Amino acid sequence: MPTRSLSDIEAIEAQPISSRALPESTFEALLASAKRNPHAKALTFFQAASSYNRAHTWTYAEFIADVTRAANAFHTFGVTSDHPVAFVLPNLPETHFTIWGGETAGVVLAINPMLEPSQIVHLLRTARVRVLVTLAPGPESLWAKISRELVTLPDLRVVAWVDMTPYLDGDEAGFLRQRGQSKNCALLFHTSGYMDA
Repeated sequence: MPTRSLSDIEAIEAQPISSRALPESTFEALLASAKRNPHAKALTFFQAASSYNRAHTWTYAEFIADVTRAANAFHTFGVTSDHPVAFVLPNLPETHFTIWGGETAGVVLAINPMLEPSQIVHLLRTARVRVLVTLAPGPESLWAKISRELVTLPDLRVVAWVDMTPYLDGDEAGFLRQRGQSKNCALLFHTSGYMDA
């Protein structure tokens, strides 16, 4: 129904929301889109405006598959409405998988990466976070600032690292790969085969 005037808005609002046959969850809305248009573009990402010609693209079928894998993993790790998944990430495709997968499994807590480490740890503790999704260790990463404090969080079970190197140019990616190696990896997200759970 086109909306051209206040009376159009009032007519829309007069209809009960239950009569609209809306999906009951965000996951159901994404799934319906994937069924209608599985090969259509759902998400396109490029790291910087100068690299728009090297974009990473997900179809609806690929997008819902990654969201489903994230939801299944988060559920397995104990994410519920009482024990959310938290993410401290910049805007990346994995941020979307975490938001929609976490919402499907339970609750998602978005934490601004610009907060002080003590504030981040306080939020994680107060929310009783079960899973934390953040960037893999690298030069000047948040990981170095909060890793020692994470052992003090009684509800935290899993720290999942997102690897940014697939989105970076060769020299930047190589530098991060060399600096970000760790022998204590619990889970590392990559863009291909994301959390195959």
